[in-house]
Amino acid sequence: MPLFTHTGLAELDYTPGTIRTEMSDAQYVSLVMLTNLLSALSIGQYGGGGTGVGNTIQQLLHYWTETRLNPRSVTILDGGGINSAVTVTTVSLSDGAVVDVGTILKDRSQTLLVAEQILVTGITVGASNVTLTIQRGFNGTTAASHAQNAVMEVVGSPVPEGSDIGRDMSRSPAVKANTIQSWRRDVIITGSMVSLARHGLVPGQPNMVAFQLHERWWETLQDMERSVIYGIGTPSATQTDYQEMWGVLAWLGYASPVPNATSVLFNANGAFITDLLFNQVGINIYLQGGEIPDAIVGHPVVIDRTSRIFRDQLRLSQSELVRGFNVDTIRLSLGGKPVKLIMSGYMPDPTVVEGVAAFLDLDRLVIVPFLDRFCFLISSPSMKDADMVSLVSQWTTEFRNTGTDAGYTSQVMRNFSV
Repeated sequence: MPLFTHTGLAELDYTPGTIRTEMSDAQYVSLVMLTNLLSALSIGQYGGGGTGVGNTIQQLLHYWTETRLNPRSVTILDGGGINSAVTVTTVSLSDGAVVDVGTILKDRSQTLLVAEQILVTGITVGASNVTLTIQRGFNGTTAASHAQNAVMEVVGSPVPEGSDIGRDMSRSPAVKANTIQSWRRDVIITGSMVSLARHGLVPGQPNMVAFQLHERWWETLQDMERSVIYGIGTPSATQTDYQEMWGVLAWLGYASPVPNATSVLFNANGAFITDLLFNQVGINIYLQGGEIPDAIVGHPVVIDRTSRIFRDQLRLSQSELVRGFNVDTIRLSLGGKPVKLIMSGYMPDPTVVEGVAAFLDLDRLVIVPFLDRFCFLISSPSMKDADMVSLVSQWTTEFRNTGTDAGYTSQVMRNFSV
């Protein structure tokens, strides 16, 4: 057989370049196999945008629009309140935007046994507030005095037969964003070590590159869990090569700074953890328009104490081989929806700082890959006598309804004893 004849520089035998291997499916499987917060999150559609692209200040962001329902109450601003004879009252511009002629109001502080119904008959929009013309003692109720800052609930919005188009009740959408974060692990194995492993001289490790890559991958998953919990996002319009996303605790107000100034913490004021505390968080979320949370995330000590509180030994069965009771799902007093207990060793340790538990609506918290860069490997030929490979992952989270601006569906309970 004749020797290979080189064709010259015009046609190179070897073209150096970066080789990219898609690993997103492996990333999905790895997340599912975990037993922490990451494993409980679903993977959303890819996202990614930016601000200041091409300018001095650049950031990679993912944007989303949150559901914003109009509030069903207004607050009286009149100094000293209104007496039973007043036929006009003042509310804020934002409150005035949610009522129309025909809206029926009731003072939240009054029981139905004595409550007055007030009918809105006219609306005048001013520069800084809205004046409502009102009919007192509507539907046979008795006119009464109402204090300044009294909260008037909307109890009805009837319209007359053959009504024409009314006021525009649309509301500006709440646009939120989270910073896209990158993770990377590099593995460099010298040619000598590669050969030793390949020839069986490294016990149990025939492929040192694969072994090191596997170990570094699990380290990356640990760092991802930490970022999802503890992340403090890069401030807007801030130039940095080290972008960090906002984590769950920051979104729910347990950090400084926070991405949503309207997030509300539930302070247990040092009380010992009980089912009453858990049920109160469920009530708080329900009153904001949310559903019963899907999961409670806490440090192992918190989850252990929670399991002990909610276990019912008359209803939990034991096997003949394993004694004891295991509680991984509980039910709050509101309804029958099960609430999963998720243990993460990266949540605050109550024996070191304070008790912290995150009550989460998992339908509104998802992982969002950055375009086609969710997870991949990079390898590239070089003159170095070594095998080199890099693991790269870019994504963020989308966390909806974290504050009163759009009604929160998740909440952090803090400062409880175990």
